[in-house]
Amino acid sequence: MREVAAALPGHEDPTDVDIALACAEADPEPFLETALERRLGTGALLRALRVAHRNAPDPWRARRATGRVLKEPYRLDWALIAAARLGRRLPRTAADVLARRPDCPPEVAVVLRSGQPARPGRGLPPPAPEPAARQPWRPPPSTWVPQWRPPGDTGPLGESAESARHALRTMTVAFDAPEDPGAVTLAHLDAVIERGQLSAFEVAPLVRPAGLLTSWVGQGSGCADVSRAAWSGRAALHVETAAHPDPPDPPDARNTRDARGGLTA
Repeated sequence: MREVAAALPGHEDPTDVDIALACAEADPEPFLETALERRLGTGALLRALRVAHRNAPDPWRARRATGRVLKEPYRLDWALIAAARLGRRLPRTAADVLARRPDCPPEVAVVLRSGQPARPGRGLPPPAPEPAARQPWRPPPSTWVPQWRPPGDTGPLGESAESARHALRTMTVAFDAPEDPGAVTLAHLDAVIERGQLSAFEVAPLVRPAGLLTSWVGQGSGCADVSRAAWSGRAALHVETAAHPDPPDPPDARNTRDARGGLTA
């Protein structure tokens, strides 16, 4: 042992220091026993159990930390463990885990589970139930169910995909039609999407003027449209428009600046 201690490169570990000091004694065996007890004895076990219990955020993790500590090669002096339980120096989680060990004496198991000395005729209390595993947080289910409404009128867009594409290529789209009943409106686009004639992915690039959809998405009313059911044409068109790049308007429709700095259409 002295040769091993002398061959150690350094004594940074506290255990190495204890072994080196023990080897310096004329009869090192008792001192080696003390050094081992200081690191792997029952007292060290009780300290490790208290630290694991104190640092665990919940009982389930405390039980796991206690199990990891008990896998280390600590010495188990059951008399000292029972005394620690009676003196309220042993966490309840650690006491439950120790009481389940097959090598735990029956009288010590009574002390660990009841916190009282074992007496003749006193039966072993039932083991404590295992703590439930920590469940990940899930948002509560929504109670809002949108009311189903049948698709509206497609108007000038017709009843087929081809008629809808032709109308969108040749006609302009209005937000609504208070003055021109024959115009294509956003409500007609909703109906086309809800009927499955065209998808919102196809409709968004075909709408002219392009600024109609982009300005509509930027308004607060667009947020209300998103609150509709996901299957509604209005919500699908809003989402697709927000994801679609803003196509430029024709050059003659852009605002230009004249020589005097004024804006002209």
